[in-house]
Amino acid sequence: NVDIKSGIVVGVAAVNVNGTVGVALNSTVPGGAFTEELTVGVSGRLPGGAKVSTLGAITGTPVAGSAGTYPLVANAMGVNGRISSAKFNLVIAP
Repeated sequence: NVDIKSGIVVGVAAVNVNGTVGVALNSTVPGGAFTEELTVGVSGRLPGGAKVSTLGAITGTPVAGSAGTYPLVANAMGVNGRISSAKFNLVIAP
């Protein structure tokens, strides 16, 4: 877990968020990655049609040709202004 208040990272392992080409995504940045975040941003290349909101919602519909694994980093800013990060993979099946 990542403690946003202290900025301490405690064993957050990369996890997968899964989706399928042509099927709407309805997920969030991996649960438990952050506590008390105010805003979440994701860096890394997203598949065509996918997007991530500032609240960590992963939505959109991956387009044809976007199957693959997308390594991403979620960055969250906590109530005290500290920023913490957690890695995860967005895996899109054909």
